[in-house]
Amino acid sequence: MTLARIAILTAILSLFLAACTPQTGVAQRVRDLPGVHVAWTSDAPAGFEPLTLAQTQAAHKAGQDIWLYAPTTTLSDNSNEDSPAKWLAAQTVFHFPADQLHWIPAQTKTEPLSYLQQHQLLDALDATQRSQLWRSHGDNLRMQNDFMSAIAAYQEALKALPNDVESNAGLGAAYLGLGRASDAVPPLQRAAANGPNHYWAHRLLGTSYLNLQRYALASDELTQAYLLAPDDPSLLPAVALAQGRSGQKDLALRTLSQLEERSTDPTLLDTAKALREEFSAP
Repeated sequence: MTLARIAILTAILSLFLAACTPQTGVAQRVRDLPGVHVAWTSDAPAGFEPLTLAQTQAAHKAGQDIWLYAPTTTLSDNSNEDSPAKWLAAQTVFHFPADQLHWIPAQTKTEPLSYLQQHQLLDALDATQRSQLWRSHGDNLRMQNDFMSAIAAYQEALKALPNDVESNAGLGAAYLGLGRASDAVPPLQRAAANGPNHYWAHRLLGTSYLNLQRYALASDELTQAYLLAPDDPSLLPAVALAQGRSGQKDLALRTLSQLEERSTDPTLLDTAKALREEFSAP
């Protein structure tokens, strides 16, 4: 057998063995972490101790992290106020579906995203919660004008929930923060399609089209945003600009009249005056 064939067979055997090697479950990974390891069933994984709801509540009140093994059948009873399911629903809980585990952080626990990453638990988390953690992180970064890091966070959120409206809107906003209007359009289109009543999705998408000089599309989206929040006249100059430059000058002039009737803001009125001059010209 040639060396080349031996190398190929060795590589195939390595892949086979890797596929056959059991992956370390969440229960095994968390049993050495700080906190109380609780099971609400007698059939508990190694390292988890069967405890009552009252004992679990006492440990939580004492400021302990709770690592809880609770099969779905254990949580199916919502018939009374003291049921385990109702108590669990009232806490800040992170759910690891594959191992039927829950993490109830201590009241003093800091940033969950970093903690879960540090202990290689994030990928095992429920997809909705994983997406929410990344999205919240992205929002914080975007508010600090760290747009590149925010984009990476939103992309992680969307790996878990590709059609999440808020994550798509946040990603589009971060791209706009960098002046990348063309990159902002696809996520904002997804946000608007999946959240037809989402004001910011339509407004940001309209703004992106406006920046790209796609005025007819901008007019549609900005008008939709205004219809969703008609009490705010600050959007009307952008609506009029998109209308007028897409060839709807008469409609733009009517929008400007509406703005002049509804606002006393000197900046808005100065903008309205300039646009009126542009769209009234022959």
